[in-house]
Amino acid sequence: MARMLRPILFVILVGLIAYVLKTKHRITEQASEPASYGQVGEFMLTDQAGRPFGSKELSGKVWLANFFFSRCQGPCPLLTAHLVEVQKQLAEMPGLHQISISIDPEHDGPAELANYAAKYQVNLSRWTFLTGEKAKIIELARSQFKLSADENPDLHSTTVVLVDKTMNIRGYFDGKDEAALAALVKKAQELP
Repeated sequence: MARMLRPILFVILVGLIAYVLKTKHRITEQASEPASYGQVGEFMLTDQAGRPFGSKELSGKVWLANFFFSRCQGPCPLLTAHLVEVQKQLAEMPGLHQISISIDPEHDGPAELANYAAKYQVNLSRWTFLTGEKAKIIELARSQFKLSADENPDLHSTTVVLVDKTMNIRGYFDGKDEAALAALVKKAQELP
């Protein structure tokens, strides 16, 4: 009887070890990248046409967010050019939206934002440029998106934030790095 139980116990033991190893691997994978970096709460700003636009318009959509300013002579032109390419790559993704929030609202009113969008030939049905009160924008960058922002427009992040349909932040990507943006496109396409 003991001889018959040994092979059965051996198979059970091997199966148990395989299960433990597989579960440990799955837990390690999940721990390396969180499902969410936090949730974006409610906000309301003004778009390039002078209309109110905020979290309500983005709810239920996968969307990208970045901070910039139109007079930037540093990284913003490159960031915007890269995001134009991202927009083209994600053109077939229904419901995807992009927002770019100016951190220089004293200069970047709706007319300036509309001109900036026209300069880069963006599809405004899928990309909105936003402005508002400076203190509100800085607080939004810091508390909701967890990005650096300062009174000085030159001190801003070039990070692109990926947000899912339930307003959870799903990733941060370097907007100046083409490889990082390729990873952004892939991850956006994987979101339900």
